[in-house]
Amino acid sequence: MKKSTLLFLALALCLSLCACGDSFSDAPTTPPVCSHSWSDATCTSPKTCKTCGVTEGAAKGHSYSSKVTPPTCTKKGHTTYTCSCGDSYVANETNITAHNYQKTRVEPTSTKDGSVTYTCACGDSYQEVLYATGSLGLEYEANDDGTYTVAGIGTCTDSHVLIPSYYNGTEVTRIATRAFYNCSSFTEITIPATVRNIGTQIFYKCSNIHTVYYNGTYGNEDNPFLKAVNIKKVVFFGMYIPNSILKDATNIKEVVIANGVTSIASSAFSGCSGLISITIPDSVTSIGDYAFSDCSSLTSINIPDSVTSIGYRAFYDCSSLTSINIPDSITSIEDYAFFGCTSLTSVTLGNSVTSIGRESFSNCWSLTSINIPDSITSIEDYAFSNCRSLTSITIPDSVTSIGSSAFSNCWSLTSINIPDSITSIEYHAFSNCRSLTSIAIPDSVTSIDSSAFYDCRSLKEIRFGGTKEQWNAIEKKGFWDSAINDLVIFCTNA
Repeated sequence: MKKSTLLFLALALCLSLCACGDSFSDAPTTPPVCSHSWSDATCTSPKTCKTCGVTEGAAKGHSYSSKVTPPTCTKKGHTTYTCSCGDSYVANETNITAHNYQKTRVEPTSTKDGSVTYTCACGDSYQEVLYATGSLGLEYEANDDGTYTVAGIGTCTDSHVLIPSYYNGTEVTRIATRAFYNCSSFTEITIPATVRNIGTQIFYKCSNIHTVYYNGTYGNEDNPFLKAVNIKKVVFFGMYIPNSILKDATNIKEVVIANGVTSIASSAFSGCSGLISITIPDSVTSIGDYAFSDCSSLTSINIPDSVTSIGYRAFYDCSSLTSINIPDSITSIEDYAFFGCTSLTSVTLGNSVTSIGRESFSNCWSLTSINIPDSITSIEDYAFSNCRSLTSITIPDSVTSIGSSAFSNCWSLTSINIPDSITSIEYHAFSNCRSLTSIAIPDSVTSIDSSAFYDCRSLKEIRFGGTKEQWNAIEKKGFWDSAINDLVIFCTNA
């Protein structure tokens, strides 16, 4: 090939290469230099340029501060390590320590035990009893169970004898029979709660004793206060007043029941014919059977709202009691509860009483009025029999039954309305109501029992709420209107 041709081809190749659009410089370029702006190294990052991100050196590492939490009686101790970055960890755990008790000491006295109370800041506490010594010089006997009996007055000369709860670190649980026989040296005595047994006649011929402070739990038919004619006042503490504790103690004139006592047991004050006054606190919830029966000198008593039940014959024959208020807390009045309260003139029944028990107000000769609330559903047999001064009574529609002889011998009762809720008039229900002049009987009544109005000699009219046919259809048993003259029946729906 010719030399000229080769040159032409070389030139064409060079031109084609330039036509691709790429450009070339004759010499390589140098990248620009960064003016670094550094952030300081931290516990987790090295020194770092804020512009280009280049790093230099290493991270500083965590710098921990420490806080020691000492152990307590409820939690373990430990050390907490915390870095400014927020990183933390706990180490060096230590065990729970013992309670740190602070002591409060109450010295024993001659009237009660002392104590040392140990209290920790966590709230944990316990108590150590420092036993009272009581009166010095009393005689003791050891019992088979390791407890002690107070056997006698010994060399004690205290005017207020204090029987301790403990002797030689062991409970005093008994007072022996006639323990203080013929003792005239003391005027008062305190009996602790540990005493669970008392012999008879412990104060026999104690000529100067007048007051007893009683915390004991003993009570049965062997009344320890008998033959103690000079004791006039008893103050009761503890949770309850035991059975028969003052039964037939005719010398007692005043009883005080301390707050905290919750119940008065059966026959507790039965036969206390000299009892004039008694204080019952709001803590008492129940009054037992016969509790105040035959307390013939008791003129008044306040039953607090806390009491929910009054037992059988609770105030039986309290012949000097003039008024009584039954609070709303009581739901029933047991049989014979106020039987023979011959001086009782008024009774207020609470709005929760649902039944008036058998003979509950029988022989209350002076009772002139009683309010029967709408809560009452039944009036039991003889409930108001022989209430000779009762002049009027309103029986609410809630009452569904009136028992036999419920108002018999209510000589002063002049009128009565029987509510529509009654379907039958029982045996002798109003017999011998000699002043009764009129009575309203609703058409709900379908039977009148024998002698229901026997000897209601002043009764002139019965107003019947139905028709003549309905009246004739009522079953009337023998002698229902015996000894009544000129009785007229008015059928209001004739």
